[in-house]
Order: sequence, then C-alpha cells, then structure tokens
Amino acid sequence: MSDDLFKIALIIDEASPKGPINQLIRTLEATNRDFSISVMARARDNDRQNETFVPNALFKTAPIVKTVKDRAALLALRLVFSLEQKLVAKRRQYKWLTQQADFRMLPLDNPLNDAQVFDAVIWLSQSDPNHAAPQIKGDRLQISFGASPDIFEAACRNDDCADFSISITEKHRALPQVAIAGSIMSANRWRLTHANMTLKAHAFIAKLICERADQGRWVYRNTQEFEAGQSAPQTRAYIPHLRDIGAYAIKSFLGHPLKKFWEKSVRRRAPLWSISVLKDDGLTTDMSMASRIPNPKSRFLADPYVISVKGETFCFAEDFFPDEKKGKISVLKLAEQTASSPEVVLDEPFHLSFPFVFQAGEDVFMIPETSAARQIRLYKAHSFPHDWRLHKVIMDNIDAADTVAFEKEGRWYLLTNICSADRSDHQSELHLFSATDLMSDTWAPAERNPIIFDSKKARNAGFFERAGKFYRVNQVQARAQYGYAFEINEVTEISPDNYSEKCVKRVNPQISEGMMRTHHYHYNGDYTVFDHSYIERR
Repeated sequence: MSDDLFKIALIIDEASPKGPINQLIRTLEATNRDFSISVMARARDNDRQNETFVPNALFKTAPIVKTVKDRAALLALRLVFSLEQKLVAKRRQYKWLTQQADFRMLPLDNPLNDAQVFDAVIWLSQSDPNHAAPQIKGDRLQISFGASPDIFEAACRNDDCADFSISITEKHRALPQVAIAGSIMSANRWRLTHANMTLKAHAFIAKLICERADQGRWVYRNTQEFEAGQSAPQTRAYIPHLRDIGAYAIKSFLGHPLKKFWEKSVRRRAPLWSISVLKDDGLTTDMSMASRIPNPKSRFLADPYVISVKGETFCFAEDFFPDEKKGKISVLKLAEQTASSPEVVLDEPFHLSFPFVFQAGEDVFMIPETSAARQIRLYKAHSFPHDWRLHKVIMDNIDAADTVAFEKEGRWYLLTNICSADRSDHQSELHLFSATDLMSDTWAPAERNPIIFDSKKARNAGFFERAGKFYRVNQVQARAQYGYAFEINEVTEISPDNYSEKCVKRVNPQISEGMMRTHHYHYNGDYTVFDHSYIERR
C-alpha cells in the first residue's frame, strides 16, 4: 500500500447496521481522493448480554440494562424504530437504510498485536473511543446525536430541530473537541429525522477529512452551540419509559396520518401562499396594515422582492403553476398599496423562485433560485422589467438555493443555502463566498463554511439595505413545517472568512387572523413586501 494514501479506519460493532456504513463509505469515495478505507469490526462480547437488547442503530453509547422492565422498553423501542424504518426505506432516496454490507470487515486486532496507524479513525462503535482498541492509532472522529437513543427525546417533545456534532480526539490531546455542530429541521417521523441527520453528518465527516488531507490540519468551526475546538460533552445514554414509547408510537402511526388524511381528504384544506404590500417600513410599522394581493386563478405568489427603477416600483415574485408543477418569475407594478396583475417575465424548463433583484451600476440583475438546474444563475434585464436573459452561471453543479449578492467596501459577497449532503436540505446551512467582482469566475468560500448551521436561522428569506446597514432575513422552520416565521437581522460583521449578525425583529404568522406561516420579507426604502400562507379549501 502506498504511503501517499490517506488512511482511514472505520471502527464498528459486529452487530452494526450495514446500510449507514455503506453510505458513509460511498460518501468518502465520492470525494475522488486517494483514501485507503479499512472497516474493522468489534466482535460481540458474550459476557455483555445487554448487547442483545441495545440496538446499535439507536445508541451511540450503550445504556446499562438492569431490569426486565428495561429490556421490555428497549424491545418496544426497537420495534417502533424498525416499523418506521420500513416505512422510510420505501422511499427511493432512503433505500440505503436496509442494504446489506458491500464492504469487507476485518476483525479488530487483539490489543497485544502491533499498532496500526491511520490518518483518521472514524469511531462508530458503542465502545468507549477513548479507551477501546488502543492499538488503533490516529486522530479519532466521533458523531453525536445527543443523548442516546439518538434524538428520541427531541421526537417525543416535538422539537422543531434535531442537533448533532462531530468531535475529534487528536493524538496529542487527551479530550475530544467539537469540530462542528449543527441542527436540521425535524421530520414527522423519528427514523426520517435520524436518516436525514446521518446523511448530513456523513457529508461533514467527508468534508473534515478532505480538509485534513489537503491542509495537514483539522478545521474547527465556530457554531452557535460551541466555540471552535471546545471540549465535547459526554454523551448520555438512558432507557425511555414504556409510556413515552407508547405515546410516541400512537402519535407516529395514528395521530399524524389521521390528521393528514382529515385535512387533505375530508376537509380538503391546504395552506396556500400569497403576498402583501405595505407602503412603509415594516421594521417600524404595524405589518397588519399591509394589503393582501389576490393570487392569479389556480396559481399562487410567494418570495416577493421590490425594486424602484426610473421612478416606478415593481414587485418580482415566484408565480407557482400547479398544473406544470413549477414556479416562474412574475412582475407586478405597485402603486400605493395596490398592484397590477402578475405578468410572467422569466420561465425556464425547471422551477424558479426567490427572485433576488438588485442594481449594480446602471444595470439591473436577478439571481432566482435555480437549484433544480444545480446552478446559481445571474440574469440581466435587457429591457426592464420584462426582458431577462441569462448573463452568467456564477456556480455550477451545486445544490444551492435562495442566493443573495451584495457589494461592501469594494468586495462582493454571496450568501447562499447549500446542502453539503447533496439532498436538497436548504434549511440548515448558510455559506459565505466572496470575490473582487460580481462577474468573477472565482468565488472564494469562507474557510469555516457553513457560517451558520441551524435550521431555525440559516435559510435566507430576504436581504436589503436600510440607512447604510445591511439586513439579512432568515426563515424560522418548525417541526416538519417549512417557513413558519422569519427574523430580520442586522449584519454586524462581514469579511471573506467571518460573518456575524444580530436579530432586530422576529415576525410570527399572527400578523392577521387565519395566517399560518410567513417566510419572506423585503424592503426597498419605500415599500415593504412579504408573503404568508392561509388554510384554504382546495
């Protein structure tokens, strides 16, 4: 084996589910790096009867099983998890959950044997990574989903998001330190949230290892939960009460499906987006004074942006066509608190939304959301506001959404929501890029991207300048509910590698009676526009 290869060891338990390990190996191989990957399995200890009752898929740290009641609770937990897994694995993108091993497992060597040295050791075993297998040398990476069983507490509480972290124990350090921590939006099913978080964690394991291979050091990221390099907390393991497991099972297998059936099939109701306009500053004015713009027949409007050109004011918005199952970009001319009928000005073979429109010099540009094309595209108005043509592909082959760009002190910055797992989860990560010119072919990423890793804070929901200050609007996601509310944040610091902001206003969907969600806001110094959804009969 060549000494130039970056050597990775995956330490697993013999009883570990093989589907997630297959997926991690594929994620590492997809980086197209010269990695040598060895999978080493810890044999089941016949003296530890607990392992029969503690499913490895749920517990990254094994609890102590003392009583028959404990065993019954664990068996019930495993049954609920398995039933949910069967439902989730029916979806094409989650079939990896139940795949059998397509890799070769090596027995974890006897501690008396010679040491084996690796550049990175990914610890997926329930055994203590700080003490087990001392003959396996190398920096040790470990994934944590919080208290074990993984994220079950959060599922029982109906938490809006689920947290994870990756810690690293370097050879010259005694304790693990947090390399990255983040959160994703919770799904309605515990197993679905768990699967989504597994994919996200695997993507960042690969990212960390690529950085280590390229730079010769680990990159530690500041997060809202941990400072870069902070010591990792100990993972707690517990056994849930049978009543909590039963309550969750009723909610998962009966409560949620029945509610969905009742609303969609019996009452035939669903949330429908629309937009409102206010000829004033929404930061200081009661937004309930806004006028709601009627939707076009059999369509709906969302993601509004407003711009004034040559004394006239126009609102650009996503115009969704259900029959075509895609959005187009339409324009409405504003006058006081009324608007003209929407007119489609940009249509592509793929979905368009979030028409971030802005001026640069004498020209007017737009960066709509084009994640379906796997590109960040810049369009230029050749005859404003109707004639838009593709001017430049800013980034290609990227899973990004809701991009904004702006100039500050002679440098251009781009904020976008990228899914590092390439699974179209655009709620969790905010990435920063910078360049010397809007037309640059090279946008440099911030070293510690994502600069925000939090599903209640990351996704862009608007961007504007007011009184010489920049403001970023973010969506606030709720459990299995995209775009529940939004926050307006003043950008307090931005540079090629640093970003900070402070929240100055949160807007919940109680602006007017019947409003269910609101997830976008924009202000141009004269008009405020925002969107919202109401439950309406289909």
